[in-house]
Amino acid sequence: MATNRVGIVILNYLNYKDTLECISSALKLSYSPLFIVVVDNGSNNESYEVISKKFKSKPSVTVLRSKTNLGFAQGNNLGISYARKNLKCDFVFAVNNDTVFTDKKIITSLVSNYKKGSSIGLIGPRIIGKDGLDQN
Repeated sequence: MATNRVGIVILNYLNYKDTLECISSALKLSYSPLFIVVVDNGSNNESYEVISKKFKSKPSVTVLRSKTNLGFAQGNNLGISYARKNLKCDFVFAVNNDTVFTDKKIITSLVSNYKKGSSIGLIGPRIIGKDGLDQN
């Protein structure tokens, strides 16, 4: 059985510090092949440069730049389209840039819950805040 290619799309707008933490935690995930697509959504600060420089040696991390803020949906769609068309990802997970992955097997768990031919279009995890409270 072939392993599914998985992409994680992270939308950044001005807040590169959270985005750096999110990417770093995603790089520790145990799933492979895993690709990270960061969309800098028209930030007018040094976000694009800082993120690009930090992960330039990581071939699994792609940083895209939109010259204008496309908004939440279109910004994510830009990253999803790139992951599907350019990286040939079978699954794409869109996460907020303040996400910190604490379960290294979360992608494996989510992908294993997909049943080919089913009507499932979206799978998501239980989200726990830093305060330990359920965010769902």
